[in-house]
Amino acid sequence: MALKSDLVATGMDMFPKARSIVTDSQERSVLGQCLRVLLRALTNFGAHRKVFRLFKLLPFAEVARYNPKFAIKYLTDLYLTRGLTVSERATCFLHHYDRLYQTLPERVLHQSLHFDVVLFEISESEQSFSVTMGKSRPCDKEGELSLFLRLNGETVFTLSFTIIPGRIVKSDAKEVLLLSRLQSMPGCYYSQRVKAATKIMHRVHPRALLIAALEGVAVALGIDEVAAVCAENQVSYCEEHSDLFKHGYDDFWKELRMVENGAG
Repeated sequence: MALKSDLVATGMDMFPKARSIVTDSQERSVLGQCLRVLLRALTNFGAHRKVFRLFKLLPFAEVARYNPKFAIKYLTDLYLTRGLTVSERATCFLHHYDRLYQTLPERVLHQSLHFDVVLFEISESEQSFSVTMGKSRPCDKEGELSLFLRLNGETVFTLSFTIIPGRIVKSDAKEVLLLSRLQSMPGCYYSQRVKAATKIMHRVHPRALLIAALEGVAVALGIDEVAAVCAENQVSYCEEHSDLFKHGYDDFWKELRMVENGAG
């Protein structure tokens, strides 16, 4: 133990070679990702040109100005759900923002891109909870819009979705809402906050509340169908936490009596 204390006190680096290897590996990984994005942009130039034209429009140009990666995230390895081609991801991305541009009043569109739109808010026993809608953050590759359940102004649960053509998920509908994220904030602290929110909402679980809010959004947009990703296709899925993902996604979809169609 004394040896460990001496090493820390003198600032000695016991593993300089290992650190160098890790740094080199990270640099190669970043370079590889950049090259893949560039190649995908070149091989899907027609779609990328449409995205470029879309983001010259004022509401989206403002977003791209402070977040340059925003307009190319569909070219990354994981976007919305696993298993989509680059062309399909581009189609989803374009369809969603074109639909918002054609449908929402300019003020509402601007607010949903930069802030949040409050859908409803209830106060009870000196506590308040609300459901707001806005651009997904910080996990912006798991859906373009999100519904946030907030307890006393603090986000405790998130549902993320995107307006996409129905054919992408093998649906006969012209367009659907693709539900691609339904999770609480991580950590024991937020687990307690979810329990507190559930108690305030008279035992209605945040998942059920956000699904009801999503149905309201679908009605407002004139969309009749909601599609949802299965656990293994959720972009953050990992084998280590497979049971949690399957309980939070697949089991919940079964409770809602959603029908599996093989699209994932």
